[in-house]
Amino acid sequence: MPPIIIRLATQADLPDVAALWVEKIILLQQLDARFRLQPDAESRFSQTAAAWLEAPDTRLLVAIRDGLVAGFVTAQIQANWPGLQPEKLGAVTHLAIDSHGQPGGIGRLLLDAVREWFTQVGIQQMIVHVPQRFAIEQAFWRASGAAEWIDLLWMNL
Repeated sequence: MPPIIIRLATQADLPDVAALWVEKIILLQQLDARFRLQPDAESRFSQTAAAWLEAPDTRLLVAIRDGLVAGFVTAQIQANWPGLQPEKLGAVTHLAIDSHGQPGGIGRLLLDAVREWFTQVGIQQMIVHVPQRFAIEQAFWRASGAAEWIDLLWMNL
């Protein structure tokens, strides 16, 4: 199996990262109709991701296999609720892996890189955004040591 390289994303990676994100959301739409893509969702995601490349409190990491983006993760440093310790938490807001590629531990390698960055900047705890109906992602995060903490509820107005 070809080696997997984890590195900071570059501007050149953004079209592939955005395409992986859209692919993930399309799968989510099949499970939960509340996920709805805008017609220009891919370009909007790319624009936001470009800002993440410059943000000191955010990391956009890619997994490269055979010269192609095979997955990505976004991690951010966020303030915890006022008065709680620690004052800052790490947050993984997106994790997507190319479902057409070979399995090979890409998720674990991306998580390890995120943990390393958080540790370097003094972050000791993290939260993870995981769609409730993504059983495989739920299992991955639970097997990695994550546990339920706060329910995020949805409500139409």
